[in-house]
Amino acid sequence: MEEDKSVTLQSTVENPVVSLAKRFSLKTLSWIGVYLLGYFGFSIAWVVVLSVLRDQCKKEKRKKLAAAREAVLANEQAMIEGRLGLEDLPSWVFFPDKERAEWVNNILKQLWPFANGYVRHTLFHDVEPVVDSALKAYKLSPFRFDREKVLLGQIPPRITGIKVYDENTSRREIIMDLDIVFASDLEVAFRVRGIPASISNFALRGMARIVLKPLINQIPLIGGVQVYFLKAPEIDYTLGGAAGPLEIPGLSRIVERIIIEQVKSFMVLPNKLTMPLVDSIPKKVLKCPDSAGVLRVHLIRATDLVDKDGFGSGKSDPYVTMSVGAYTHTTPTKMDTCNPSWDLAYDFPIEVVHGQELVMEIYDKDDRKDDEFLGRAKFQTDIVAEKSLIEDHWLDLVDTESGKVQVTLSWLPVSMDISSLKKAEWNADPNNDFPKALIHLYIDSCSGLVNESDPSYKPSPMVMVSIRSADEKSQQSWPQYATTDPVIEQGFVMVVRAPYTDEIRINVVDTNKNKVIGGCNISIWSVIEQPGMESSLQPWILEGPRSEAKITMSVSVRGLQSPLQSPLSSPCMELTGAEGELSDETNDEKVEQTDHTRCIHEVKKRRKHEKLSQLWDNLIGPKSREISTSFHG
Repeated sequence: MEEDKSVTLQSTVENPVVSLAKRFSLKTLSWIGVYLLGYFGFSIAWVVVLSVLRDQCKKEKRKKLAAAREAVLANEQAMIEGRLGLEDLPSWVFFPDKERAEWVNNILKQLWPFANGYVRHTLFHDVEPVVDSALKAYKLSPFRFDREKVLLGQIPPRITGIKVYDENTSRREIIMDLDIVFASDLEVAFRVRGIPASISNFALRGMARIVLKPLINQIPLIGGVQVYFLKAPEIDYTLGGAAGPLEIPGLSRIVERIIIEQVKSFMVLPNKLTMPLVDSIPKKVLKCPDSAGVLRVHLIRATDLVDKDGFGSGKSDPYVTMSVGAYTHTTPTKMDTCNPSWDLAYDFPIEVVHGQELVMEIYDKDDRKDDEFLGRAKFQTDIVAEKSLIEDHWLDLVDTESGKVQVTLSWLPVSMDISSLKKAEWNADPNNDFPKALIHLYIDSCSGLVNESDPSYKPSPMVMVSIRSADEKSQQSWPQYATTDPVIEQGFVMVVRAPYTDEIRINVVDTNKNKVIGGCNISIWSVIEQPGMESSLQPWILEGPRSEAKITMSVSVRGLQSPLQSPLSSPCMELTGAEGELSDETNDEKVEQTDHTRCIHEVKKRRKHEKLSQLWDNLIGPKSREISTSFHG
């Protein structure tokens, strides 16, 4: 036993020769960098200036972090008397509808020591595999947390204000917003391709929403809890280990991107942290996203962007990232211009209208170093929903010297009217690419993913969903590891532009071998024709080498109303009466004769297809949706 202890003690003490070699290597790299600067004609003055700026930034960062920690550790009276900065004061000081939450902070302070075990389990079993998978795209795998150096710290999050909504909410739910400040002293060590690195001085600031739903008439009176951020919180940290001294900009940027992506995929809308409290409440109620509508952003152009390519050349290589919650779209890069034009449209499903915002950030693409920031613009989603259509609007860029961006913003509210959805699809204008519907897909679980040639093999399944014939990128579930019967319990929202012909494509992929285990297609139109435009939770057969493979899921469709015209303003719709017969009345003031003739032809053609379809069903009986769809086509 004593020998084991001595071995362990010796292993924890670093060899002085190794330590000396490390310091010598770092100094050598530094001098090589200085030599290269002189070799390529750069003045040493630039090194001095950059060093001073770097030290100044670090001092400011340490000052802000110290102030935030003081705000967390002190009580509110001492914090206010301490004359901290305005950004460190609790939100109830500025907003009269926010209430103090000292009792919540006292509870968090006592619970925090017990949260360390839960966080470690989440990092090791949930976060580590996902980060390792994300780093494979950068050829930086494997990624592993250091089990002995993951410490949550002693400083708990602090709630600086709380608001409970008593208006414009369902009577079967309770909604509250919490302003959170987390100035942590945590230490998380990890290795990337064997290179040691660490994250410390982690800070987070944002507004979290807690929803208690549904309210029930039995103890505990609440069916479940949802926790999520309406928009991505502000995150700051210090990257240490090998990445810190060597100042590797590429690794720092990759780590930052992965941290933000993981926070978004974990609990930024439409993603939620859910906790069911009653077994009788279906998990779909808490886990499946809902939708109020779609925000369409038509990005037209930008002007007067900052020149980042150098020395008054008047050129940058700009691209735009647009995000609402966890949804993000990135435009193509326009080369050598400070006045780019895109003329592209992007769609964002919106679940909570009030509180979410569109964030547009413009960057200058650079292959040799990190992309440079060119400006930011924001717009509240509830303003677009109220006005329905905001055309050719200019937004000034902030946090930059100059620049503005021109957009057209449209709001497409959700509709449960199946007749409006069908009419919108039948009367679709080929020149109008507005989305027609939203798909809500809830995947509960998979079963029977056994490899018949090797029954002992346990795959690591992940479900990928997409709309066939659409340009949207596929969405994927959290991977499950070493199981033939994975429990997914995850919801997805997808935009549909051609519900009559589009299909939902679902693939179950083994992440160990990067191979498809099985898949299936679902006709969107077949779901629309179901009662309530919904296919209830049921198993579907997965086509592939596994004969018993199935996936249990539910699908629902929600129609979208175009902002250009209401469902009753279309000329073709005016020709259809309440009973589905042709109307004898026409509005000559609104509909020209050519449009009138064209609409009559379209309605007659549609009636002919319906009669032929009915005749077909009477002759051969009900068939699969694929035969019916191909017949209509």
